[in-house]
Amino acid sequence: MILPSESDLERHVTKLMVRKIIKTDSHLSEELAQKFIDDSYNNNSYLEHIDSNNNKNWRGYTLKYISSFKYKTELISGEKVRTKDFDEDIDELKEDDLFISKIFKNTYVVKKDALTNPKFVDTFICQI
Repeated sequence: MILPSESDLERHVTKLMVRKIIKTDSHLSEELAQKFIDDSYNNNSYLEHIDSNNNKNWRGYTLKYISSFKYKTELISGEKVRTKDFDEDIDELKEDDLFISKIFKNTYVVKKDALTNPKFVDTFICQI
């Protein structure tokens, strides 16, 4: 079993399948939330699989959250430059600029074969 390359996991916002948010009460410690994320990966890590017809596919939880991005175009020195605007910096829940909760994220990915785009299922855990 091997891990696919990072380019196999590039994620545009159009590839988003499901986002799941788990809201917990204040009794869930950061340690327990992180343990849930770690256990998800350890019990079903993202690896290559070969089916009975010898076709390769990949599925499982990634070690780190796979950020999504959207393309944006900016005018820099009179030229249009296309850049990626990532969601990776969203790691805290705030209200009126006050910290409420850290957000724990993981990603489950299914890639049917080397030619198809991956599908992503995210889990976000935060205390409310």
